Amino acid sequence: MSQEVVDLYAPLVEGRPLPNLRLEEGDVINIPKLSGEDLPGYDRTLISNSTFASRQPVQVTVIGQVARPGFYVVQTGRVGEALLVAGGSLNSANLKQIGIRRNFSDGSVTQEVVDLYSPLTEGLALPNIRLEEGDVVTIPKLSEADLASYDRRLVATSNVSKPTIQVRLLSYAAGGATTLTLPSGSTFRDALNGVPLDAAKLNSIALIRYDTATGKAVTQEIRGKDALVGLPAADVPLQDNDVVVIGRNLVSKITYTLNIFTQPFRDVLGFLLFFDSLSNSASGLFQPDGRR
Repeated sequence: MSQEVVDLYAPLVEGRPLPNLRLEEGDVINIPKLSGEDLPGYDRTLISNSTFASRQPVQVTVIGQVARPGFYVVQTGRVGEALLVAGGSLNSANLKQIGIRRNFSDGSVTQEVVDLYSPLTEGLALPNIRLEEGDVVTIPKLSEADLASYDRRLVATSNVSKPTIQVRLLSYAAGGATTLTLPSGSTFRDALNGVPLDAAKLNSIALIRYDTATGKAVTQEIRGKDALVGLPAADVPLQDNDVVVIGRNLVSKITYTLNIFTQPFRDVLGFLLFFDSLSNSASGLFQPDGRR
């Protein structure tokens, strides 16, 4: 029995012909698995783009700032598709530092960082990184330090983000509490489109947002008329699960209730349930008293 080792990697890298080795009846071809020791200097992207690469679906784990973290089968094995099958990235996601964690059979572990943000801003193709079976894809949260140089509105309108967001609208003019489904990248002005402007008092509007760091509701007062004309300071980008309260009297009632509710919310679901229960049970909350 004879055994021969054939190198197909070097010809791909150097651009020369493949070895001209003829197979015979009964030959057995064994393709070894890549180990952690082989990784330095090994161009996996080159292999994934070659005719040798298998296009079989892979099962990966997607966690972090995506709409639906979990286990998914990715048909193409691309990072962008992994985000899409997990519901898309959230507004709080940092696409500059997507982590890909890979375990090898010899016990070694590698961590690779992929930048999807720069190609989006520069109009380039996404990195052609192929995922492998068992990879863990982590979408980190955007830090305060990165906010100034990060265009979240551009990312929100891309094809790797969650396609829609839900915003709760509380207003006498709108008839109480409603839930708006808006495209990702929508701004404050888009939320006001469903409000009868002749009946609403737009000088006093509050944007209430859940702060995951503190578990508190953060309130920002906005002049609706400035938002309608597109002033950047007022026409702010909306995020999933934002709450918009319209009318001076209603804003005062909601703000007062939040001030006496001193315990942090356990999570964003508790934050939303607070507003749902408030609109359903508070007697007279949506009964206008002439001081909207």
